[in-house]
Amino acid sequence: MLNGTGLVKVIIVCLNVTGLVKVIIVCMNVTGLVKVIIVCLNVTGLVKVIIVCLNVTGLVKVIFVCLNVAGLVKVIIVCLNVTGLVKVIIVCLNVTGLVMVIIVCMNVTGLVKVIIVCLNVTGLVKVIIVCMNVTGLVKVIFVCLNVTGLVKVMIVCLNVTGLVKVIFVSECYRSLKGYYCMSAW
Repeated sequence: MLNGTGLVKVIIVCLNVTGLVKVIIVCMNVTGLVKVIIVCLNVTGLVKVIIVCLNVTGLVKVIFVCLNVAGLVKVIIVCLNVTGLVKVIIVCLNVTGLVMVIIVCMNVTGLVKVIIVCLNVTGLVKVIIVCMNVTGLVKVIFVCLNVTGLVKVMIVCLNVTGLVKVIFVSECYRSLKGYYCMSAW
């Protein structure tokens, strides 16, 4: 059929082999770009939503929203950003029910960058950044709250020569005068 904008819209509602409801919507949105939405119940009977579309920039964008085996919410976004580089975002609740965010993308320099933000078993915030810097060398940054509740920052990287390995560890805790840090190389 034709929707209000005169664009083609196709809706398919059916029961698949497992007898579960499956809804497929294929349409052209206002920008005239193709948009495909699939809503279905998978084998476990959990809701699964898949959206495949071209955004305003004409780049491919794929969004997966589903409940995994544990019944926890999981959101996966795969898209090409303005620079045409691949960007993957995963937002989910892990086995412990804690929020976990994983971002995998290519930055402006085309180097791989991985960011993991999650709450660990103790419920403390943990941020892990793995990336290739301008020189193409590996750089790993850990920012987390340890068991004592102190802020811990650890940087592991290879310098320009690619030979020396530097580890920077800093632990900070809040006092009446602000944050007090103990750093070591």
